[in-house]
Amino acid sequence: MRRAFLAACAAISLLLSGCASQLSIQAQPAADHQTVYVAGQPLMLSDKQYSVAVSPSSSLAMSNESLSFLVFLTNTHDEPINFGPGNITALLNGQPIRVFTHEEVLVQMERDRDAQALSAALAGLGQSMSATGHQQHFGTMSGQYYGRQGYVGHGTGTYSGTTYDPTAAAVAQSSIQAKTQQNISNISQRHDQEIANARAALLLTETVYPGQSHGGYIRTEQLGDNNTSGTLNLTVTVDGEHHSFDFAVRNN
Repeated sequence: MRRAFLAACAAISLLLSGCASQLSIQAQPAADHQTVYVAGQPLMLSDKQYSVAVSPSSSLAMSNESLSFLVFLTNTHDEPINFGPGNITALLNGQPIRVFTHEEVLVQMERDRDAQALSAALAGLGQSMSATGHQQHFGTMSGQYYGRQGYVGHGTGTYSGTTYDPTAAAVAQSSIQAKTQQNISNISQRHDQEIANARAALLLTETVYPGQSHGGYIRTEQLGDNNTSGTLNLTVTVDGEHHSFDFAVRNN
């Protein structure tokens, strides 16, 4: 039963941690695009009646993570306009992929935090269960043999057996539990900081007044390991005007 439980913990922990491949993401500027820089980061600029600039947040990503893009709009008209993630659509090789809202991204980040904390807890539980087990020992023995007429001979052999030291087991469990709690605390603190940073950086829907700019990061759904190579297209639609941006995605 103990072995089955430990195996189940290991399997669930592996499932939660997941496995992924690395993706490369490269901008494919169109002939009418310009290159502009925001805080040192190059963006493709589509300058029509409205000005829209887009760039991947990184040239590398993992297939089990959502892709992130920086999007900026400048309102060059004389009327205010609402702009946010709802103005953006995405296609991978012509098939639609989801663009998450600000709230959806934060919920997913919280789920990721909880999943990693659960994985750490399961790993600690498995180690703690192992620490309560019996310890196996090996050794040799020897002896002399006597018959009715006295000494007959000498022999040696090996033996194995198990012992249980409750004090040592308790000390080991206490140490494992403390380390597990610290791991969970570190995961929570790291993810909480990432969530706080995301709240400030993600694109929110806002009213953009004439002459003003509004921007932030958007995230798409995970691409997975299947059919990830090809062209990813982001289309930003502002008051019926379409701004199209292509990116080459390769599974490394």
